[in-house]
Amino acid sequence: MHKSVKVRKYRVGDEEQIVKLLNLCFGHWGSLKKWEHLYLKDPHFSPENIVILEANGKIIGHGGLHFRKLILPLKNEEVLVAILSDAAIHPSYRGKGLYKILVKHRESIAYKKGARLLMAWHLRGSPAYRHNIKRGFIEIPQLPFYVKVINPKKLIKRAIFDFIHKNIKLQKVLKESEFEIILNIDDTTVSLTELMKWMCSKRSKNWQIKVYFSPEIAEIAINFRAMNSFLRTIIFLRLLLTRKLTIKITPLRAILRAIILGVKIVRAL
Repeated sequence: MHKSVKVRKYRVGDEEQIVKLLNLCFGHWGSLKKWEHLYLKDPHFSPENIVILEANGKIIGHGGLHFRKLILPLKNEEVLVAILSDAAIHPSYRGKGLYKILVKHRESIAYKKGARLLMAWHLRGSPAYRHNIKRGFIEIPQLPFYVKVINPKKLIKRAIFDFIHKNIKLQKVLKESEFEIILNIDDTTVSLTELMKWMCSKRSKNWQIKVYFSPEIAEIAINFRAMNSFLRTIIFLRLLLTRKLTIKITPLRAILRAIILGVKIVRAL
């Protein structure tokens, strides 16, 4: 663990920093009112249910615990279950093993409070999923459910934000790029800098890569983060060939550098 990072429980007054961190990590996570409803107003709430990671007086990590009673009808027995929620690590502190600390401390708290099961929900293949499987979590197949995309623009933007936010290598490549990358989704246009709240002195406003998404690829966006890097590359090339995704580069003399950037992005996937 990073030497400057301290682990502690929630204290009154942490709320504003916590919500700011959650919105930074998840993108439009929600308001202070939502956080208070989920935690402070929970009948099982206690300060120990929220694990805080702090560095230089600032909150850089948050992990929540919710306790529920599971009824086993066949045995007529109640089992206390602990649910891991809202694990967030500030982007500047990722890759230092802090997520592992969040899980370990919450597991210890759940054990001391008498919980017999620890539950979590993660996208299959994500770093959190892989970590928890190694730590002894068992994947339980769930009943199938069906999804219909009714707002592809919002879904694609959220999927891009979420995917980049959780890929440190890709973040580094994009931050060092000289290009302003602009996403065009149907009639919605947003720059990557605007979406990710990045500022980079290297970036030239005259150099642009415009990516045009077809709303039809929204269904692919749902599963993109769960794919391996090889499958992502194949899907990306197929979308280009079928013109469901098109790329325009300006000025034309920047094409070579755009190709180099594309190779770096593929490697980071």
